Amino acid sequence: MFRVINQPAHGVVISDKVFVAASSEHCFGILMGQLEEAPTWDPMVLEAKPISQARGETGATTRLTFNLGGKKLETLAMICICNANRDSKQTIAWVSNDKVRITEEWQLKPKRRGTMVHFTLHYTFLGKLGRVREKLVARKKVERDIDQMVNQLKAFAEGKSVQ
Repeated sequence: MFRVINQPAHGVVISDKVFVAASSEHCFGILMGQLEEAPTWDPMVLEAKPISQARGETGATTRLTFNLGGKKLETLAMICICNANRDSKQTIAWVSNDKVRITEEWQLKPKRRGTMVHFTLHYTFLGKLGRVREKLVARKKVERDIDQMVNQLKAFAEGKSVQ
């Protein structure tokens, strides 16, 4: 696994990637379902309740209960990028803007025997106490959760059991 951890001027960015022995179309379908119901492979999404008529496309909105470093957050998440082009890199991303701005982006690149999945999480706490709140989030726990999430996505997409 490769992980890039970056601390921009404000907010936190954590990235990870994994090779999945499954087609990019299959992986993209799994990721599209992430905001339809809480996935068994993602320890960070506790509950997902779609609230918009749009489903599986840009603008689709979901009420999401999210675990960020041990902090339970409820937010509205909206798909902001949905590129299902099978001939090149596929991308899906969602964003929330409540007490914390969270952007979760997945990029899928087809490979000869599967898919390279790149994941990026960016979070910024909003308001006067934003930077203080960022420091209270257990960043190491977020990193472990992301590592667990991408490995469980890999297992799930490859048809293996997920704990």
